[in-house]
Amino acid sequence: MNQNSETASPPLGKGQSPATAGAGTFAWRRAWLKRIYGGGLVIFLLSRFLGIWGGYFTGETARNGGDAMTYLWHARNCMLGYPTNLPSVQSAKQQLAENHSQFGVDGEFPLFIHARLQGSATPLFDLVLGSMHALVRDDGLAYALVETLTALIVAAGAGCVLRRLAGRRAAGLALLAMSVIILPRQGIDTMIASLAATGLTLWMSGALLRVGRPSWGWIATGAICLSLVHAIGIVFLAYLGALAAVISWRRREPLLKGRAACFAVIAAIAVGLRLIAYKLVPGMNIANEYHSAAHTLSHVGENAERSVRFIYDMLRKNLAVLLLLLVAAGSLRRRFFTPRVCWVLMAWGLASLATFLHHLPGYKADLFGRVLVISAFVLCGVAARAWFHRSHPWWLRAAVCAFFAMQVTRWVGTQMGEQMHFNWYAFDLNRTGEVLKQHKPAEKLLVVEGEQSLQAAMLAGGENREVIWMPAYAKEPQPWKVAMEQSDWLGIVAPPRELNCLAMIRPQGFSRMRLGVSFDACSAIQVEAQDHRALPALTLTFLSAEELSQVLFVPYDNEGGRMTIDVLTIKQSSSGLEWTVSGSGVHRLDIMLPEGSNWLVGLREPATNAGLHWPWNSGLNMRYAARNVRASPMYTVDFNLHHALKLQASVNLPPPPFAITPLDDSAGLIFYQRQTPR
Repeated sequence: MNQNSETASPPLGKGQSPATAGAGTFAWRRAWLKRIYGGGLVIFLLSRFLGIWGGYFTGETARNGGDAMTYLWHARNCMLGYPTNLPSVQSAKQQLAENHSQFGVDGEFPLFIHARLQGSATPLFDLVLGSMHALVRDDGLAYALVETLTALIVAAGAGCVLRRLAGRRAAGLALLAMSVIILPRQGIDTMIASLAATGLTLWMSGALLRVGRPSWGWIATGAICLSLVHAIGIVFLAYLGALAAVISWRRREPLLKGRAACFAVIAAIAVGLRLIAYKLVPGMNIANEYHSAAHTLSHVGENAERSVRFIYDMLRKNLAVLLLLLVAAGSLRRRFFTPRVCWVLMAWGLASLATFLHHLPGYKADLFGRVLVISAFVLCGVAARAWFHRSHPWWLRAAVCAFFAMQVTRWVGTQMGEQMHFNWYAFDLNRTGEVLKQHKPAEKLLVVEGEQSLQAAMLAGGENREVIWMPAYAKEPQPWKVAMEQSDWLGIVAPPRELNCLAMIRPQGFSRMRLGVSFDACSAIQVEAQDHRALPALTLTFLSAEELSQVLFVPYDNEGGRMTIDVLTIKQSSSGLEWTVSGSGVHRLDIMLPEGSNWLVGLREPATNAGLHWPWNSGLNMRYAARNVRASPMYTVDFNLHHALKLQASVNLPPPPFAITPLDDSAGLIFYQRQTPR
């Protein structure tokens, strides 16, 4: 039997001629190839949909955190024509301009506050997301649908280029490997705009590798979309230009009619259209987006060093692929690294070297980490092709299977635990808008960072309020002087991460993200005062009435001795969801939680403002431990508002020199004001 045949031929049936049998064998083999390829494609998409829709159904806001809110904000601006006169944006820009020298040449905050609030590097992605939001009228659903569309683009592009490089059968196996691959930085876990550009690039790579005349009309359409979907599209166009040049050189195509010349014209038109779009719509421009060339060149070595680390991390976390690549590299005569594969890797290498010139403060080799995804798909194709070679011993195949099983286990742990619960905040944008409406429109928004709280407030209707952006005053002798001189401001800050127990414990599975303590994830809660004084009466709010009959309270005195339950007085509200617990001489209260689906979603003193669910500035601490985890640490929630401000501040800010009063935390954000003397 031919060693290179795709599948074994079935035996001749009775009455079959060799010609008829050959046709049947071809059809049978082609059907199996389609099944392998289709199966890999479906599994790859299902793995992406697991993260996308798992995040949608378990999260309060769009997954991917601050980046998601940036995309949603840009999408809303896109539908309005990228306005430049919004009071929130203008006030932040003015403060930044007045204090620009505070940050130095490597300061990342001027870059990010501009990039997040005004302009856009992703105009086409903004248009698609804005149109989707106009249809469904829901931020989280719109973002999930656009992520789904991006996953389809990546899958289609990967399937196209892998079929050209390795054939249908190996392409299906490569997609299966990519469905559980773990890559540095974003990888392919969050379907953001740069991955839409990656999918288009993969598809265009397959189109350029096609034998015969490429479909230049489709390639031109793809190139224009690529230039507008994300700024990294310019880098990918350079990569595709290098690939077209290599193909033209190796296939000896005419200089003026080959792929290189044709694609150069298309790329120039695509880049020109992007420049024209930014010229016609000034609101799309991002101020101070990149540093000067001299400053960029000074970081080439750092970027190169981090890039090597990225490649090392990619290989060590995907040992099955690494083992097959070693086999392929050691068997050059079998040509697993075909000419097409070499062409793609050569073009990718040239583009990767160019990424070393790009410097994003705080994120070394950020551009390389995004371009690395291209090589991951190609190398998985090579590994899949090596797997199907018949000469491998049984122990090699067994080792690959064992490593792949380990890979699946690691990916499930990462996806179901790390990724699902990575973003810790649970903002309710509708409720945020209601809280903002309760305060005077003339009140400014005071924020200590430019991502979570500020963007949430702007998405909820606060874009027409001026902003006091505290990081702009970080190097002033008295940073809070601007807040002391003005009284008409409303402070907004995200709560401490520890208040979301799932973000700290990161259990595997689909658990709804909310602020509080989950009965299913935590076994016990401790409440005590920071100064060890006796506890006041406490009102506990639960999500539902389930399992409440099994909740146990254990009081302790000032010496740590356990007290009898008789010292506690427990009163329940008419709904049964609020329990008021009080007792004389109780210095610590332990709450033993039964396993179940219920949550503790509030802990406060009875006389607290109705808009508050948690005892901010009360001097109390709350601790909880993970369930079924040996030697689980006790996670501590510090309810001091100064602590929350310190945790969330983009820069090192001292605590405010004045008292602050919490007003509302029902939206997942803490609204506060300066305390006025009576």
